[in-house]
Amino acid sequence: MKKIAFVIRMFQQKAFHGGGEKLFYNLIRRFSRDGWQVDVYCSQSDAEQADFVNRLTVLNTRYNHNVPRTMEAFYDEVKKLIEPEDYDYVVSENITPPIGITFLQGHSLVNRLKKTKNPLEAFLYNFRKVKKERIKYQAKWMKQGYRKIFVVSELHKRDIIENFNIAEEKISVVYPGVDVPEKVEQPTP
Repeated sequence: MKKIAFVIRMFQQKAFHGGGEKLFYNLIRRFSRDGWQVDVYCSQSDAEQADFVNRLTVLNTRYNHNVPRTMEAFYDEVKKLIEPEDYDYVVSENITPPIGITFLQGHSLVNRLKKTKNPLEAFLYNFRKVKKERIKYQAKWMKQGYRKIFVVSELHKRDIIENFNIAEEKISVVYPGVDVPEKVEQPTP
């Protein structure tokens, strides 16, 4: 049986805070449904276990995406746990310390800074200590390298290539699916 691990900040089964949590929830369910042994490592969860997850490990290690050092501590702890597991793939979310494959759902902070239309906002970015530190760590992690990077659009792919000098072959575009209601009402003419 193939084994895959997902390393995410928060595993939710309901009351999703955003699209990313729901995306990973659905990915995890689909891998399980397709016969994979799925383990999840996270720092928070609204469940003790999920029937489609082989093992749900909630680490007692602080993870704050605004404080990159906490992310590195979390990922260092996960690396120790996954080392003996012999996973076929390890998938993480967004720009985090490299651990295998990453699935990026949002643009890099460097891209956001470069693309801002407001010169005052771009200038003020230089005084936002948290943003500057996160930009530094995003560059560090991209340089360390991932086994593979998945992004949600061609525009997002360009962001990673241009802002981090990542080879195009390392990046694949996967368009996320959307929930489609079973019955779609037809508009009235």
